[in-house]
Amino acid sequence: MSSRMSISVLANEILLEIFFMNTNIFLENDCLRTTIYCSQVCRSWRSLLLFTPSVWGRLLHVNELRPRNSSTREKILSRSRNSLLWVSGTIYSRQLHGEAQLLRFLLNSILYPNWDRIEHLNLSIHSASEEDLWPIIQLPAPNLRSFHFSGKADHEWHVVFTTDAQPLFSDCAPMLQRFSADCIPFTLSAPWMRHLRKSLWDPSLPFARFSYAFSRCPSLKISFFSTYLWKNRTLMFHFSLPFFHISPKFPSKISTCTTVSYSLIKFIPQTAAP
Repeated sequence: MSSRMSISVLANEILLEIFFMNTNIFLENDCLRTTIYCSQVCRSWRSLLLFTPSVWGRLLHVNELRPRNSSTREKILSRSRNSLLWVSGTIYSRQLHGEAQLLRFLLNSILYPNWDRIEHLNLSIHSASEEDLWPIIQLPAPNLRSFHFSGKADHEWHVVFTTDAQPLFSDCAPMLQRFSADCIPFTLSAPWMRHLRKSLWDPSLPFARFSYAFSRCPSLKISFFSTYLWKNRTLMFHFSLPFFHISPKFPSKISTCTTVSYSLIKFIPQTAAP
């Protein structure tokens, strides 16, 4: 018997495990291309992939969809059937060739009709307006686990908090654990905040609201801050979050933070590194 074993003898379960390993669009930039190539290796691989819609639901990377024509984009989306969706990538200025069409596909074909299927979303849309996005993101998001959004070309990592805006996600995002957004309003009393484990905050908030935001997140484990706003400021505050760890953005340049037990956070500005 030959010591070499043909890959064709691998069980479908093992093949699927390998295929799913190649679908993390948040870490890799060529997941869609790799999956398409795999679907062309042989009849059995193609059949296995085409009958596994959850693989295709994880491949909606805008950067990989950009060079493909509209019919190919629709075909890829249709292969996901009713599975949960992972969406990532960047949309640049509408003035650039093809970006307006790509934005329409993202909004009208992926997000709006399938918002209740979105599980993970990480998007930067430089040319989106409130009229584009708000009708979508105000809808309930029952399966959303992570939401990261930037609406600027070189955003400054800040979130606008409001108490009177129409609720983000209609206050319904029971699975949401990771959240960061650039200039998307939401209420600090939103019920989905209690499930957050990772977030990005804007320390320019008034202290009372900042402290209240933490009190609404008992499950929070890690948080990032726009530490450039802390220059020449030192602030202490108390809260009780048993699993919390704090990570300032670019700490070597702007500031450091120290945790004392799990209830005291102190921000200490320092001179910018040369």
